[in-house]
Amino acid sequence: MLALAGRRAAEEGLAVTLLNADAETHALPAAAFDLAFSRFGVMFFNDSKAAFVNIARALRPGGRLAFVCWRTVALNPWVSVPLAAVRPLFPDFEPPDPEAPGPFAFANGGRVKAILTGAGFGEVTLEPYQSALGVGEGDLDACVQGILKLGPVSRLVREASDEAIAAAAAAVGDAVAPYHTGETLKMDSAVWIVGGQV
Repeated sequence: MLALAGRRAAEEGLAVTLLNADAETHALPAAAFDLAFSRFGVMFFNDSKAAFVNIARALRPGGRLAFVCWRTVALNPWVSVPLAAVRPLFPDFEPPDPEAPGPFAFANGGRVKAILTGAGFGEVTLEPYQSALGVGEGDLDACVQGILKLGPVSRLVREASDEAIAAAAAAVGDAVAPYHTGETLKMDSAVWIVGGQV
């Protein structure tokens, strides 16, 4: 990804610095940036408040934060439909803590606002946004294989037997077939568009 970004920046004549680092713990330069943004990345911090304190410290006065994160599983059929299909096949599975690092850790808007204000951000806004999402690519089987490697369903089948994985694939295929367009699965998604300022 860094190599591709570097090539694209060079093609556009942009002078950029690209860095692969953990925003939670990396020694970011103080008051150096005008904007911090993320697309589906901030939900994975081990210590969200520490991460956003670090990010806030790196922003200049008046600097802005913007990110997008998933809302609840129930509002995201691209996850809830396959999950409901396979859940009966794994009755002993314990769902993870909803606030543990993971794709849906920021589903609770009140929690997100508390984390950001606690980290020093003001003017925190959360705007709900819904849209159709293309899940997977290709025929139905290819899309199902993608789902088995994505999100909560992947957690269920991670250590399953070949027979259980085959049963899960069949259940998911039946559940998502009505959403298949011939090229992808067109399913609804729901996110928060989050903003804040230091």
